Amino acid sequence: MKLPHQSHNCSGPGWGRHLLWLGLVLAGCEKAVETTPQAPPKRFVYVAPPPIVATHVPDGMGQWLGLLQDLQEQISALEERFQEASSLHRETAFEDLLKVDPNTLDNDQLAYLWHFADKGYFTLEREIMVKLLTDQANRAPATITAPSNIAERAQVLAERYEGHLKDLQLAVEMYGKTKEAEFSIPNQLNAEQTDILKGMVAEKLAQARQECITLDLRIEQLQGRTKADEEMPQPAL
Repeated sequence: MKLPHQSHNCSGPGWGRHLLWLGLVLAGCEKAVETTPQAPPKRFVYVAPPPIVATHVPDGMGQWLGLLQDLQEQISALEERFQEASSLHRETAFEDLLKVDPNTLDNDQLAYLWHFADKGYFTLEREIMVKLLTDQANRAPATITAPSNIAERAQVLAERYEGHLKDLQLAVEMYGKTKEAEFSIPNQLNAEQTDILKGMVAEKLAQARQECITLDLRIEQLQGRTKADEEMPQPAL
């Protein structure tokens, strides 16, 4: 069944107003889907590596110091892009939206929930976590396991910086996939069409909740592997 609609974009000028509107509806919503309480969402939180502070540059360190500073500049630039790309997820309570009863919403609000579920907004941050943890687990360890001098320590640090850079690039890319996604808001619908839309949204939300549970289990498994790796002896820097 094809519904009459208007096209919208997540970066349009009315986006913030509609999110506020939907948030107010949720705040006053008395009916909610009964779900098993879930743990807090697994969010990707980027922690920048420590800054380079050099008061003395030993012989042979100039090249390494230049590389480290260059990597740090790239990381700083990506941090800004990351903050912009992840802003919608930081400002929107997607975990609460997952629990909404579609029967309490009007057509416009139903269309927003459909869009969020259809484009993967509810699972995106979990998917980022899975990808990051998988990449980190498969990433080659430092080529020098026991650095004995400052040059070797700089090499190990540069490899870690490169890992941070790859993680940021991945997160920015994955967040960006949903930013410009267009979606439709139906025009006037009759009662039958509205019921169909509510059923479609309820099915999408149920699917998203199940995907979140599956992703949470995968994250726990990967974090267990990461913790085990961290408990192994690490080179002193």
